[in-house]
Amino acid sequence: MGYNPFRWYTSGKYRKKPLKSNAPLLLKIQNGDFEMSPFYKEAEDNHKLYNKMYNEYIDKSHSKDEHAIHHESHQHAKMKRIKAQKLMEKGLEEEN
Repeated sequence: MGYNPFRWYTSGKYRKKPLKSNAPLLLKIQNGDFEMSPFYKEAEDNHKLYNKMYNEYIDKSHSKDEHAIHHESHQHAKMKRIKAQKLMEKGLEEEN
């Protein structure tokens, strides 16, 4: 099993599959079924990285047009924002 192109937005550990509903509570706790999804933390990190890249691009820009500066800086950091959105979706899916 090699690279999965449909999971490009995940970079952390993959979680174990949740146990069935009739499994003992202690085993569920040890498996991590009641912990927050790690995708939320990764999404938060990517939001911070997006904001950092966005602000750095604005600071380095020499253009006079405000609209153009904001548009270009958004385009520069857009993939980090998309990655964060995908991670949030995956976290919500896992929680449900």
